[in-house]
Amino acid sequence: MSLEKFSYMTILIADDHPMYRRGLRSAIKSFGFDGVILEAKNGNEVISYHRQCLIDLYILDHKMPELTGYEAVKIILRSNPKARIILNTMYDEPSLITAYLEAGITGYIDKNSEPEQFEQAIRYALNGWGVYNSLQERNAYSSLAYAPIQFTKREKQLIELLAQGYTTHDIAQKLDLTFKTVETYRCRLLDKVSVKNTSELLHYVHKNGLM
Repeated sequence: MSLEKFSYMTILIADDHPMYRRGLRSAIKSFGFDGVILEAKNGNEVISYHRQCLIDLYILDHKMPELTGYEAVKIILRSNPKARIILNTMYDEPSLITAYLEAGITGYIDKNSEPEQFEQAIRYALNGWGVYNSLQERNAYSSLAYAPIQFTKREKQLIELLAQGYTTHDIAQKLDLTFKTVETYRCRLLDKVSVKNTSELLHYVHKNGLM
């Protein structure tokens, strides 16, 4: 069953990579959808379209310039709690996806999914069948038991300095703290994120767009 019956609707694709937007547009057209497809390259454009147009379905990336997908979701759902939104991103960290689902999105589909899964996710959203989650489809997890990781102001500061290549000794001097205090903060961060070293910590933070 194609998406032809939804061709009176409007879909907004938001992603900062034009080639990906073009590819997704072509895929949606191939599913039989012949309605209006709008494109946004950053979060501010998403909100601009939201305020000017009637959008039936938003397909948003997480990591976008100016506003993240999560920030855009909050703004959209604050003014229209019934808005249908699919998160379409390469990030597959359950805690991140859970944060979006708890915010009220309609579904999640990762960018490596098969075309049939994309079509199913869109059909779920437009029919109002409930939440479609591609992680559940491949049995990566089965509930919303994951809590999104929250970093304190000091933890964010430490991560930013580590990402800039500062050593524990450098950070201690820069923040006017003892070496032992900074090392304690760093070890607690590793434990909090369940990684073994600073390199894995920075990879995790970057991969999941948590900073």
